[in-house]
Amino acid sequence: MDKSVHPALTATEYNEGYQQSLRDPEAFWGKQANHYLDWIATFEKVVEGGFDKLDMHWFSGGKLNASSNCLDRHLANRGDQTAIIWESDDGKTSAISTYRDLHARVCRFANALRQSGIKKGDRICIYLPMIPEAVIAMLACARIGAIHSVVFGGFSAESLKNRIQDADCCMVITANEGIRGNKIIPLKQNVDKALNDCPKVKNVIVVKRTENKTAWNDKRDHWYHEVISGMETDCEPEIMDAEDPLFGTVGEPINPDAWEWYFQVVGKAKCPIVDTWWQTETGGIMISPFPGATALKPGSASWPFFGVVPEIVDDQGKVLPDGKMGHLVITQPWPGMMQTVYADHDRFAETYFKEFPGKYLTGDQASRDAEGYFWISGRDDDVLKISGHRIGTQEVESALIHHPAVSEAAVVAVSDEIRGQGIYAFVSLKTGISPSEQLKRELVQGVRDAIGPIAIVSHIQWADELPKTRSGKIMRRLLRKIANHDVKDRGDLSTLADPSVVDKLIEGSVG
Repeated sequence: MDKSVHPALTATEYNEGYQQSLRDPEAFWGKQANHYLDWIATFEKVVEGGFDKLDMHWFSGGKLNASSNCLDRHLANRGDQTAIIWESDDGKTSAISTYRDLHARVCRFANALRQSGIKKGDRICIYLPMIPEAVIAMLACARIGAIHSVVFGGFSAESLKNRIQDADCCMVITANEGIRGNKIIPLKQNVDKALNDCPKVKNVIVVKRTENKTAWNDKRDHWYHEVISGMETDCEPEIMDAEDPLFGTVGEPINPDAWEWYFQVVGKAKCPIVDTWWQTETGGIMISPFPGATALKPGSASWPFFGVVPEIVDDQGKVLPDGKMGHLVITQPWPGMMQTVYADHDRFAETYFKEFPGKYLTGDQASRDAEGYFWISGRDDDVLKISGHRIGTQEVESALIHHPAVSEAAVVAVSDEIRGQGIYAFVSLKTGISPSEQLKRELVQGVRDAIGPIAIVSHIQWADELPKTRSGKIMRRLLRKIANHDVKDRGDLSTLADPSVVDKLIEGSVG
């Protein structure tokens, strides 16, 4: 069988596989690793250690290369098949790369990086727009054993500087400019500002994205198309340990109404929605539906992935019964999990394992229903504590969006002398709908009907738009500041798609 193909599971196969992954992780993960990955040298032991001493290790002695597994193994049978389809931001330009073409481009850039002095273990910051060169850069770094740190192209020079310093990067890969929504993003200009405080960066490789004039440092800056010119289209992959660092992502829980719309309108009720839960720190999907095996529930992340043992616990670490919301923790190691924070292992132990010793604290709130489905409520900061009861912001937002007049809603907590916290809702209405006191009453009652009498929405602010990052996430920390009239220090707004939204919301705040 082609190692890249995974046939659909049945519910029985999932249950059998999941139980085996808990009962005998050595045999289960050893089989998966040998079947789906190409190893330069096979591993000696699948798993060692645990959460008690934070000494877990996976696939000890195993040698492989991620770039080779993504590309080289496909060349014989799939070399001329499509690997990447790219489309420009304005939709006017598109490009297709086959596995063979992508392999050649990655090797050329990997050779260029080696020639510039980059070696195994060096850190490289990638600050690029959504263009094929971003993927090529990541795979090229992996091919030569460099560790890449991807920084979102919407981040400011200050945010970029902090990330370059944190990872101790020696090179930045960027573009002269980015194009997003017909706006020019001054990427190279931001890099130049950031590098005023990053003396360890000796080289900047720049992809020519536009024809506009670009500030240039002849001793440091190099055009991408020039450095790859004449490079060989083959590059021997670096031999890497199974747990050598490689690389930095995920969205918010989807509410049931949005799920139904996406399922019915976009997928025409034919395509299953794989609404997963995981974190950058977990290295991969942790809770997920399995198409063909899982009966889907709108808004639920569904079942734990193989080898993953989640629990819902209260503030004292006691396991909660089904239906109760609490802290989501993971009770045993799994492949792909983070094992430290770079250059600060004490911070790793303090952040993830101090509050509930022997368990990984995800920082998310969740509940599990009687059928074993997990429901993610959001981050700990996004959980409302009203009169001693926990209410997920997603629950309230889903109830608000259920009203036919509402297009979008976001909920945060405000101080309440009686209940501890109150509910402050930002509500965007559908086109053609006007705000009214009657509509407010309907929304307040709708939340009470959906959740219970403790869920009293104390404030509703009409919002034409909500503050979102360029990747579409609602910036709730800003909404909390606005609702609590604490806007003197707004923090870093560099990722906001439209910063003017914040001023409009501040002007219209209530309470």
